[in-house]
Parts: sequence; structure tokens; C-alpha cells
Amino acid sequence: MAPKSFLLACLLAFTVQIFFSPSVSSLASLLSISKESSSMKGLTKLGEGCVNHPEDVSVVVSKGALYTATRDGWVKYFILHNETLVNWKHIDSQSLLGLTTTKDGGVILCDNEKGLLKVTEEGVEAI
Repeated sequence: MAPKSFLLACLLAFTVQIFFSPSVSSLASLLSISKESSSMKGLTKLGEGCVNHPEDVSVVVSKGALYTATRDGWVKYFILHNETLVNWKHIDSQSLLGLTTTKDGGVILCDNEKGLLKVTEEGVEAI
């Protein structure tokens, strides 16, 4: 008797789920409506197709630049006024996580394997 009542309860739950849950098409239409009314509608995507899995960003207002570290080992920066992407320094690592800029124009990187790295025009050094 118990297996039959369990099967009946599962069948009833499945039937209720089908009739009372929103359909996939109505969920898709809700998602597209929310995307259209999003406040991010007018934003520009920087580096789309040119930046491999960016991990973090840091802005240097005085230079008008936005720095990022990528999963393919590059520290890149965008010159914001003309949207130019510069491959600045290549770090032999695929585990770059976060970054921040320094007052002297360098970048401090967090590398999951190597620890903290200071990147400047002169090169890369472990901190």
C-alpha cells in the first residue's frame, strides 16, 4: 500500500507543478522585459572580445585609464578618452585575481600562486 500512495503523491505533485508553475516561455519573456528596462541599457562594453576573463579593475583618474588583470596573464589598461586598449605587462601566470593601482603609477596584483606582485614600467617584483 505504501509504494502505491507514494507513487500517487509523486504523480499529484508533478501534475500540480505543471499546472501552477509559470511556463518557460513566460519566464523568458519576463527576463527580456527586465533586460530592456534595465538601468544598464545605455552602457558601453569596453574590451569585449579583446580581454580574456578580466578579474578586477582599477581606475586611475589622473591618467584617464582603467587597469585590468586577465586570466591569460596580461595586465591591460584602457585609455578612456579614446577607448584604446594597451597590453601593458605580461605576467607568466593564469591565476591573477585582484589588483589596485599605486600612487607612483604601478599596479599591485594578487596572484593565487605567487602572492602579491608589484608591476611598474621597470618590471615585476614580488612583495
